[in-house]
Amino acid sequence: MDSTHEIEKLKHEIAEIGSQLEKLGHTKESLYQEKKVFEQQQSDSINSAKQLKAQKSAVDNKIKEKKLLRTTLNKELRQLSVKFSQARRQRKSFKGENPDHIKRQIEAMQFSIETEGLSFEREQNYMARIKQLKARLAELGAQNGGAEDFDSLSKQAAEKKVLADGTHSEIQKLAEQSASIFAELTKKAKEIDEIKKKRIELSDKLKSIRSEIEQSNANLSDTLNKWLEITKDMPPEAKPVMAESMTNREEEQSIISKFKNAKRLTKEDILKLQRFAAKKR
Repeated sequence: MDSTHEIEKLKHEIAEIGSQLEKLGHTKESLYQEKKVFEQQQSDSINSAKQLKAQKSAVDNKIKEKKLLRTTLNKELRQLSVKFSQARRQRKSFKGENPDHIKRQIEAMQFSIETEGLSFEREQNYMARIKQLKARLAELGAQNGGAEDFDSLSKQAAEKKVLADGTHSEIQKLAEQSASIFAELTKKAKEIDEIKKKRIELSDKLKSIRSEIEQSNANLSDTLNKWLEITKDMPPEAKPVMAESMTNREEEQSIISKFKNAKRLTKEDILKLQRFAAKKR
C-alpha cells in the first residue's frame, strides 16, 4: 500500500474518531447537566426533609408538654372528685335537720334548769342533752360551711374537666399533625432514594462515557502518530504546496506532543489536527 493511500486511510480514521469524540463530548455534557439537576433536586429534598424533621420535633415536644399538663389536670380532677364525694355524703347525712329547731330545744332546757326546781337527776339529763344538741349544732354549722365547699368543689371539678378535655383534644390534633408530617417525611425519604438511584445511574453512565473518551483519545493518538510518522519522512517534492507558516508547524508539533505525553485533547486541538491531516497528502 503506497503512502498516499495510507495517508488517506489515516485521514478517514482521524475524522471518524474526531466525530466520535465530539458526539461523546456532547453526550458527556448532556449527562453532566442532567446529573447537576438531580443533585440540586436531592439537595432541595434533603433540606425539605430537615425542615419537616424540625417541625415534627417541635410538634412532638408540644405533645409531651400537653400530656404532662393533662396528667396533672387528671390528678387534680381525681382529688377534687374524692373531696366532692365526701362533701356530698356529709351533706346527705344532715339532710332534714333544722338548726333553729335545735337552738330552741337548747334554750328551753336551759330555761327549765334556771327557773324550775328540777331534781338533780333530771337536771343532769338536761345538761347532757344540751351538750349533745350543741355538738350537733356545731356539726350543722360545719355542714353549712360544707355546703359552700360542695358548691365550690363542684365548680372547680367542672372547670378542671373542661381544661382536661380541652388539653386532650389539643393532644389529638397535635398527634394528627405529627402523623401528617411523618407521612410527608416518609414520602420525601422515598423521593430522595429515587433521586439518589438516578444520580448513581447517571454517574455510572458518565464513568462509562469517560472511559470511551479516554479510549477514543488513545486511538486517535495512535492514529495521529502513524500519520505523523508517514508524513514526516516524505520528500519535499512529494508534499503538496501548503500555505503554512512556521507558527502553524510549531502548533502542530505542540498538539502532537500532547498525545505523546498523554495530555487531554481539546476540541480545538482535534479540529486543528484534522485540518493539518487534511493538508498533508
